[in-house]
Amino acid sequence: MRHKTGCGIIAFSDFVRLAELIYSHLECNNGEMANNIAPVLLLRAEEFLPLLDDHELDPLIPAYYSLVDHWGKQLRERFEIRADQSKVLVKERERLLVFSDEGIAPVVQGFDRRTMEFPLKAGRITAVDSATERQVQLADVLAGVVAGALKSENRTKEGTFERQALELCFEKQLVMGGIWPTQEVDPSRLGTDELPTESQFDLPTYSMIVLQKHPSTRKPEV
Repeated sequence: MRHKTGCGIIAFSDFVRLAELIYSHLECNNGEMANNIAPVLLLRAEEFLPLLDDHELDPLIPAYYSLVDHWGKQLRERFEIRADQSKVLVKERERLLVFSDEGIAPVVQGFDRRTMEFPLKAGRITAVDSATERQVQLADVLAGVVAGALKSENRTKEGTFERQALELCFEKQLVMGGIWPTQEVDPSRLGTDELPTESQFDLPTYSMIVLQKHPSTRKPEV
């Protein structure tokens, strides 16, 4: 399977290495919070990866849900996604579109600012050839510009290309969410300190309920 020898094992190794760095920092500064990271350090690739399919560690999967929710809230109507035919969105579209099923009862789920509106409004994922599809090519260029600008020290300097590129992308709302780590970041500043109500589920839990087609997630039959 691809994830055992390809990008899956690389993604897993990067994840564990980052967890180790976070744990090492928290161990000396916040032992209680460090305990939340500790279970990750027990994971072993040879035991964990066989439990996953080929695409579960691809970052496009979680990015898909966030972006589709964002654009659904902007457009307020169902829309089509045109995706590179070689990418995971096309290979996983049947599962991804489960959350766009119009039979799902309309609801906002999640906590604090981390919420999604169900059903998602991506009505179709169409496979296209990125070599000829100009929309996909433009998206790749924009993604490259943003990634390069965020990595550059020039991003904070007035008049530089990197600063102007980021300002334009934010102005046009082409960039959503995101956190730039600083020592001042805390749950209050992130808007993640609100307690859930009794009717609220975290997004992973609600997603599992939808996948199981539990009656509570469905529109009433007429």
